[in-house]
Amino acid sequence: MIEFDIEGNILSSICDAVAVITKEPAFVFQESGVSIVALDDAKIMLANIGLRKSLFNTYDVPGLQKVSFDIKELAKHLSGAAGPTMITIKSMEYGDKENRLDLMVPSRYGFKSIFIPILGEVEPSMVPKAMPFDSFCKIDVGGLEQIARDADRVDTVYCRFSIGDEDQLVAKLMGDNSTVTNVLEDGKSIICKKFNPEAKFVLSKEYLADAVKICKFFTNITKMSFGSALMPIMFEHQLPFDALFRIYIAPITNIEGATP
Repeated sequence: MIEFDIEGNILSSICDAVAVITKEPAFVFQESGVSIVALDDAKIMLANIGLRKSLFNTYDVPGLQKVSFDIKELAKHLSGAAGPTMITIKSMEYGDKENRLDLMVPSRYGFKSIFIPILGEVEPSMVPKAMPFDSFCKIDVGGLEQIARDADRVDTVYCRFSIGDEDQLVAKLMGDNSTVTNVLEDGKSIICKKFNPEAKFVLSKEYLADAVKICKFFTNITKMSFGSALMPIMFEHQLPFDALFRIYIAPITNIEGATP
């Protein structure tokens, strides 16, 4: 049996963010904390969230355990939660009558208890250990949100990123009737950077918009890492509590004219 309690507003934000990617993430409980791994159905976006033990008010985890449950169902019951939320994860493997998550949430008038079934055996997707990123920038996600909106305006799926002649991050959006080129400037969107002038990649506007949406549950700042070689683009969101949140998005490679 696993028991822990955590501030309800933190857990609610994490659940809402993970639910953008999938309803069935894998939770890996260890003595040092929890890893949450979420992979979307198309296997294009993968998230790795690490919640350190210090983030919890109580944390009782007997060794390594892996579970999965409907994160969207949990998120519904955490909406507006305030104060510590107690969670118990029960398993028949450890003598309980059924596999389920027991949730006790404080409410305006007292508290409420919720039971959510645990899903079948789960094996988390592999999280990349290290990649040869040669470019990164810390960026205000408002600039990325603007790119996704402009992609809607020109009616294109593809956001083509490259490094401009003046060492700027450039996104080119090519529609049938118009083309928009967004240049993200230092001091406006770009906070700090290190670019390889050969770096470039293509993302779909939907996945770019999802990365922005996830970030904005916590902050308006993210670190974006990419490279001149073909590899996933990593977003590392800056969180206001003791945890890490990384998102990997596979670039688009198989369409004619997709190269920036």
